[in-house]
Amino acid sequence: MALAARPACATVVSAAAFAKWIADQRPGRGRAGGGSGGGSADGAALFEAQGCSGCHAFTKAGSDAEIGPNLDNLAADAKKDGKDPAEYAAESIRDPAAYVVPGFQAGTMPTFDSLSDDEVEALVQYLTGEGGGKQ
Repeated sequence: MALAARPACATVVSAAAFAKWIADQRPGRGRAGGGSGGGSADGAALFEAQGCSGCHAFTKAGSDAEIGPNLDNLAADAKKDGKDPAEYAAESIRDPAAYVVPGFQAGTMPTFDSLSDDEVEALVQYLTGEGGGKQ
């Protein structure tokens, strides 16, 4: 007698909810303490969940893609645009066409309007913090 195949069950969630779930799976990561407030998003988890590693090289993330600029050079690219690295990173996430690093094509990077301000800040901290965004 054959067993009837059971349909697979899937839950559709937002990218932000998925990134939080990923962060919560890692020991010592995710929300610290609970409640709400700044700093609750995990930049490393967001970097992976949003697909950044598929286009950008970034040593801290172990990525070596070459579609977009190398994020290890973020501070130098920010300087070319006359901006502080954190300001430059946030602007690049929200409006990638505001400044396109020479040698890369405009319109390749999507906007990430669905990210909350806390999530953008977490990504910025991840990109510009220790081990990333070197000068």
